[in-house]
Amino acid sequence: MADRLNGFFSPLLRRWRFAAVQPFIEAGEVLDYGCGIGHLAQFIPPRRYLGLDIDDPSLEEARKQFPDHCFLHLSQYVPERKFDALIALAVIQYLPDAEQFFSWALKLLKPGGKLGECPGRC
Repeated sequence: MADRLNGFFSPLLRRWRFAAVQPFIEAGEVLDYGCGIGHLAQFIPPRRYLGLDIDDPSLEEARKQFPDHCFLHLSQYVPERKFDALIALAVIQYLPDAEQFFSWALKLLKPGGKLGECPGRC
């Protein structure tokens, strides 16, 4: 939901976050955990992207902005696919159990896959 805000520094913070994860998204399949309204989708072709979030209004907005990309509610996601990168931008501080999240996330990665996380302050 934070990516819906249009504060003075929001565009700058968003650019910094995207720059931090750029090396992770250049090739292969990407899972965007906590995708919000889908800002990261603009940098990844639809066939290589899956966005997950828990906020229905954000997911609706993401689907409108990027109709060719796939966005799912976390509760609908069935982990049957492996990814080359899992990106979690500014969400880790909201997780009730970060250790459980990382354990889950690592299972979704292909061998040699990368986990890119950028805390809210980056």
